[in-house]
Amino acid sequence: MWTYKIVEHSSMRPIARVEPKAASFTRILNAVSTGGATFNVRDGHDWLRLTAVWAMIFVAEWDGVPQYAGYVIDSRYSKTKGEITIKTECVRTVFARRLPFAVIGTGSVPEYPDGTLKVDRKTWPAAVREILRRQAQGGDPERWNLPLVLPADATGGVSRTFWNYEFWTIEQMLSELQNAEGGPDLDFDPRWSTAGTLEWVVRVGSPRLSRGRVDWHVDASRSAVTDFDAAWNGQKSFSGVHTIGKGSEKKMPVGKAGAPIMPGGTVFLDGAHPYKEISNLAQLNAQARSDAAAFGQITQQWSFKVEGSGDRGLPAIGDISLGLAAALTFSSDPIFGPSTHLRYVISYSCDMTNIASVEVQDIGPN
Repeated sequence: MWTYKIVEHSSMRPIARVEPKAASFTRILNAVSTGGATFNVRDGHDWLRLTAVWAMIFVAEWDGVPQYAGYVIDSRYSKTKGEITIKTECVRTVFARRLPFAVIGTGSVPEYPDGTLKVDRKTWPAAVREILRRQAQGGDPERWNLPLVLPADATGGVSRTFWNYEFWTIEQMLSELQNAEGGPDLDFDPRWSTAGTLEWVVRVGSPRLSRGRVDWHVDASRSAVTDFDAAWNGQKSFSGVHTIGKGSEKKMPVGKAGAPIMPGGTVFLDGAHPYKEISNLAQLNAQARSDAAAFGQITQQWSFKVEGSGDRGLPAIGDISLGLAAALTFSSDPIFGPSTHLRYVISYSCDMTNIASVEVQDIGPN
């Protein structure tokens, strides 16, 4: 069952258990997860404190295990309704508002323009660790340091140099790795530490995450699956792509790559993507190959709802996670026939019921 808590950022400890009138969230792979809740202001809490923007975190638990944790980014009070409503976003939203240095430096966190952030011969997880390390340690423990459980350090083939004078945000750096050729999927998974504080485990794929497997029978007589939809979308598809680097006019380096995985018989669809922060031609070509792999196919996305109480031995809401392999079996279907398909969970949404809405795609290369 669902329970909800408010955590204060300064200590990362729960300060109140709350009972919202309405609550929901959406966990999204490789992006900022979002949520919201509405409370009755006559419930007896100090709502001005509990809904303080950027100071409080809303946590949704299933059977005591956090499924979502998001900073309050907006709070609105309606006297007429006697309600206060919050909007929340997960810890990744902070990185769009963080640079590799601070306006006012503290400890090992430098101020501009001191130094660079350099990733030197790391694996993908270790590269993510290097980018996030200053966000988790060395600064003001109550305001700067974020409780991130970082991947282990390890030597590999990933190198990057982010110059302070270019004012990259941490989110831009993570996205650059995530979208690079062979780049990893990322998830910030909330949990309670052994000390009872909130923390986020930084999960980095290779390139896909590996979070186990669940099986759902779509059209069984007592199936947990309802409202199944399949969509094929080619609005962002390309046959080939140019990547445009730093510079102007003929001095701009230009990478390129084709997408031979586009289905035969499809019309040519070429395009250009700007990467004005990149000047290295080899890196632009690698980025072009990554874009060709990402956009050189028709996106097939399935969505469905699942009953997640865990009854009858079926998967519960607590068993669903981003990066989960979902095996979907059809006994008889006019489109898919009798078949089983292994798909990759890229998003799931929950409210206050035991129903989860799930979105999956092809697993792709790993």
